[in-house]
Amino acid sequence: MAKDYDHSSLDHSHLNPDTNHSNLDKDHTLEIQARPYQVELLEKAKQKNTIVYLGTGSGKTFIAVMLIKHMRDLLGMNKKVVFLVNNVALLEQQAQVIRDCTGLGTGSYCG
Repeated sequence: MAKDYDHSSLDHSHLNPDTNHSNLDKDHTLEIQARPYQVELLEKAKQKNTIVYLGTGSGKTFIAVMLIKHMRDLLGMNKKVVFLVNNVALLEQQAQVIRDCTGLGTGSYCG
């Protein structure tokens, strides 16, 4: 049986301790400062397929968001991104982070 989750009160500040949710960029999306290792991993992911293996709360989602924004700027707005998660609890949480940080619309599908 499908369960409806309310994730409207989630706090995404764990993505980076320096997050300031009042910092919106020109696209009205969250502007977050990347840590040096996140930038390094982003640059590697721009060059080739990459699996980022980091601990909980280390900013994997933020790296993915930066890559999505990079690819959006390169390829245009008419492309799709698939972001996979391994459990339903993360589904809406990650979709919300992507919406907040990129301004892109998201769809959530599970089964």
